[in-house]
Amino acid sequence: MKPFLVAVVFLLGFLLPSLGNEQGAGIELKDLKGQSVRPLECVTGEAFSVVIFITTDCPIANALIPEMNRLAEQVQSRGGKLTLVQVDWELSDVDALKHATEFGIQAPVVIDRNHDLVRSTKATMTPEAFLLSKTGRILYQGRINNLFTDYGDRRKTVTKHDLRVAIEQYLAGEEVSHPKVEALGCFIPELPK
Repeated sequence: MKPFLVAVVFLLGFLLPSLGNEQGAGIELKDLKGQSVRPLECVTGEAFSVVIFITTDCPIANALIPEMNRLAEQVQSRGGKLTLVQVDWELSDVDALKHATEFGIQAPVVIDRNHDLVRSTKATMTPEAFLLSKTGRILYQGRINNLFTDYGDRRKTVTKHDLRVAIEQYLAGEEVSHPKVEALGCFIPELPK
């Protein structure tokens, strides 16, 4: 690798936030089945963690749920965990469960009513995905894939699987080549004051 690229990769490691032993450590929520989940931590021996922020009323997030289900299987088979995070603080458990059932969501779902996870990751969009190392360092932040090129503009065929590529690069011991890719979807509203 050329010296310039080595320097860029080295600097990116400092620029992307690390959650290990910082604000993200210790955030524990109950999923829709009542199980305790720490989305930003690998506490039961997982090799990595994937967190995807969603809302029930975001059409882009809902359109990507089949891909999220495929990712849930891939992540689990590769020794990781995937958690979907509902960001609507007013969403009831009943409505969250109804949404998960209607869309056939397979991954654990938590509701981030206080936006602790939103603040810890600096998430701004749904769907927005995060890949975290075993130590809690954010390795990738951004879109799941390029199914949508713009609002209302959906591809017939996905040509870039950004999150999948990041996972594979991490598991291969490589640096994630594109650690931050702009997400397209619905903005996460700020909590009322």
